[in-house]
Amino acid sequence: MDVEKQIDDILRSPQRQDFLTNILNPNYAGLFDFTVGHGEPDSPYIMHDVLVLPESFYFEIRAFARRTWELLTDATRLLASLDEEDLVDEFDIPRDYYPQILGLQHIPPADMRLDIAVRQEDFEQLRFNPQSFKLLEVNAATPSFFWESFEGNRLLCDRFACCCPNSDLLIPHTQDLKDYVDRYSKHPDKKLYFSFPYFGENQEDILSFDLRCGAYQRQFGDQAAAFVYSDDLVFTEQGVFVRTDQGQERVYNLFMHHPSEWAIADRGIQRNDPAGLHTDTPWQTLTDLLLQNELNKFPPITADVLQNKAVLAFLYTQAVGDASASGGGSRLDSTTTASVLSIIPPTYFYFEDAQESLQDFWEKPIYGREGAGVVRFNQAGEELFSTYAEKFEDWDWYHDMNAVFQAHQEPPQLQYQGDGGSLDLMFTVYLSALGRPTGVGCRPTATGKAVDTFEGLWLALGIV
Repeated sequence: MDVEKQIDDILRSPQRQDFLTNILNPNYAGLFDFTVGHGEPDSPYIMHDVLVLPESFYFEIRAFARRTWELLTDATRLLASLDEEDLVDEFDIPRDYYPQILGLQHIPPADMRLDIAVRQEDFEQLRFNPQSFKLLEVNAATPSFFWESFEGNRLLCDRFACCCPNSDLLIPHTQDLKDYVDRYSKHPDKKLYFSFPYFGENQEDILSFDLRCGAYQRQFGDQAAAFVYSDDLVFTEQGVFVRTDQGQERVYNLFMHHPSEWAIADRGIQRNDPAGLHTDTPWQTLTDLLLQNELNKFPPITADVLQNKAVLAFLYTQAVGDASASGGGSRLDSTTTASVLSIIPPTYFYFEDAQESLQDFWEKPIYGREGAGVVRFNQAGEELFSTYAEKFEDWDWYHDMNAVFQAHQEPPQLQYQGDGGSLDLMFTVYLSALGRPTGVGCRPTATGKAVDTFEGLWLALGIV
């Protein structure tokens, strides 16, 4: 199908129009009909309520996120000091990453979402301190949950007449991205293109990038930014281009949420892979353009590396002095070791190490996304829960992927009306391009379920 027609179809699709109409409706009619992921009709997403928490919660979780950012930037410098074989063998980093890691290590990670566990007893008492939180994972190449954290949260707080904890934070979040582009792009005066892959049913992704791009345009002018589906980018040895009404336009700055491990496997279709390219994938061409300063991609390769869950296992096993992981002795100084132990839950490379040390733990694919391919075990090695299922199109891919093993963090629970059930609560914090903690969100699930594309919900947050 012609790409322009695909784009036009999704922008005019009844699903998107219905959703936007529902959101703008003052009565919020139809909110319960919004679904996440591939749009299965039995997958509710928005919870028509607001969880109200004290200001101390938002202060402490943002302070935790900032400390996590500082740890991650330290980890970036450490990883950049490793050689190619260390990265490939120890972390299962794709070898295709290495040229970018070597050539672009001066560009720090940018614009990430942290998934955070909150200690159950602290939540119940509403008393929070620096030890109340643990980092579950880092997400740097996923467009989802941005709109929910900022605009969606504000809309629901307005509806329920409570104060939104994220009010006005989209402005500094966007300003930090502009400052980051100005600082690290070789072409800071050029337009910033926002891009993610074409998926017709991912309405939350469309809204997230509508919001990102729109906020950038409002603050810096309509010509400062534009949106393009990454499928419609044309990669050549001379640069990356996008077709416009006026012809082809050169792309110098690209904010692209398309997982790099997927991009490595992508095959350019005829338009994207013209005769003369020295590779049958766009990835090598993309890397060459980045290293030649003909293109600036955000988030950079450092963010891609840090969301690999093997980094958490590396930092934790180094911090506890696991000589088998480091080849003898820790690579961390005492300050970094203390930070790791306070931020990262016990996370191991090997099932046997987790089984020996932990009573309850999760197996997580190192590049797993949206909760796919996770398995929960008890200390006896018995499987308690698994999200492997045919409903995930790439479930077998995760079966063959290296994994880490992370201690289960018992989540706080929230009772809800109706059938008397309860929700397990997991929280998120966005970090701006310069490491500023901004939007705080909540992704609950029915107790006993995992936060994935099919079971994860969205609960708005307010301030007491």
